[in-house]
Amino acid sequence: MTASAPIEGGMWAFASQGGSLLALWTAEATPIHLSRIRRADANGAWTTIFEDDAAFATFRQDLRRAAILEIREKPQGGGAYDATAIVLDLTTRALVKVDSYSLSSATFRGGGGAPRRPIGDIIVGGGMVAWTHLNELAAGQIEGELRVASLGDPTAFTVVGRSREWITPISVDENALIYLVGATDRDDLRARELATGTERSLVRVQQPTQTSGPSNIARSGKFAGWIEMPSPVDPSNARFRAVDVASGAIRELDLGARYCSTVTANAYGFAWTCGDVKPAPTALGYFDPVQWRKVNVTSATDGLLEASIDGFIWTGLVRSERRAVLYAPR
Repeated sequence: MTASAPIEGGMWAFASQGGSLLALWTAEATPIHLSRIRRADANGAWTTIFEDDAAFATFRQDLRRAAILEIREKPQGGGAYDATAIVLDLTTRALVKVDSYSLSSATFRGGGGAPRRPIGDIIVGGGMVAWTHLNELAAGQIEGELRVASLGDPTAFTVVGRSREWITPISVDENALIYLVGATDRDDLRARELATGTERSLVRVQQPTQTSGPSNIARSGKFAGWIEMPSPVDPSNARFRAVDVASGAIRELDLGARYCSTVTANAYGFAWTCGDVKPAPTALGYFDPVQWRKVNVTSATDGLLEASIDGFIWTGLVRSERRAVLYAPR
């Protein structure tokens, strides 16, 4: 354990950097126009390291920087908003504006059950940035445009692809971009060599539904992994699947449970929590895809364990107090 701090009101997600905890905090008000990144070291006291008058829609990291998609509701309301994609150096606080776009109230869809469509996203890694820019089309339709660029000049971007179904970046570095693009039958997880533009399909995955299908896809070293949840009428368990992005080889693991949390990952492995697994775990840990085994992190058997960029964060009750705890692998 390298840091532990109480969970305060308005905190909705946690991350880490350099052995310290990070918390994403958003004002509990509507409309939301204030968000912060807060840091806690071993002493457990939170301090604000970044603040902006927006809601943070996404937050992705490499070891030094954070990629953030900011949302600002327009004064006229009705679901209209402005989006700004930024990259923040978590040590120096230097800020790079990557992109911006606006969507009108014609694009707003309330409730659930509507057909899938692209959402804004941004990732950073190895001096590169990749993001989904949303274009508003006629009759409130949305097109996702996946772009990739050097952080040194985000305006000199390359358009990787466009989709009205789904297109989102998974990981990026100086050599390659891994991304997912929607299709009419099965989605396609693809790898693109940035120097040549050469692309190849890694694996086709089933499309998600309201109740079943794959979770998000996360990257750990040479592997991309996800969980496929069964439909309500399927008696089988959820399965973890991992593809080697170099060879294309795929392995899968029966999780012994039907419903599991979102997959998170770092260089050590993948983390998830299954609520109905039997027998119940004696400790929470991550899954090492190289050794193909679980590695225990904490003796806690409840709460939530998630991978962060340089460790694993457990959130749960400690003597009746909600706390976040960062563990650094040995």
